[in-house]
Amino acid sequence: MAGFADLVVAAQPALVGGGCRAEVTENCTYSRTFNVYDNAGTAVDLTGATITCTVRSKVDGSPVLVSGSPMITGTPTTTGFTLTASATTMSNLVTGTTAVEYAWACSLTLSGQTVQAWYPENSPFVIRSN
Repeated sequence: MAGFADLVVAAQPALVGGGCRAEVTENCTYSRTFNVYDNAGTAVDLTGATITCTVRSKVDGSPVLVSGSPMITGTPTTTGFTLTASATTMSNLVTGTTAVEYAWACSLTLSGQTVQAWYPENSPFVIRSN
């Protein structure tokens, strides 16, 4: 077994079990690349995968940024995936000068199989005022 099939087994309950922290600045473009490796240490080609990412309020769970709405864009690569959000998307998410902490989750779907990259628990998405 190799490639994405390795991830399906390894990602129980999530590929990044300890969570994934993001720190971003309001009104600025966000971009982050994630390299993904199978059990043999070989980069996983995610070409054709659907990357779904959601940022939610830690207070009531309501969505703040959602993939394709048109908020966070997940782009599969031959070695993993990249998440991006435009400066426009990242605007008006902070009131005043105090940073706001949301929670986020990300999943990868390829050939009908879904891997949870990380869950919102222990995955803060911190937006700082600029």
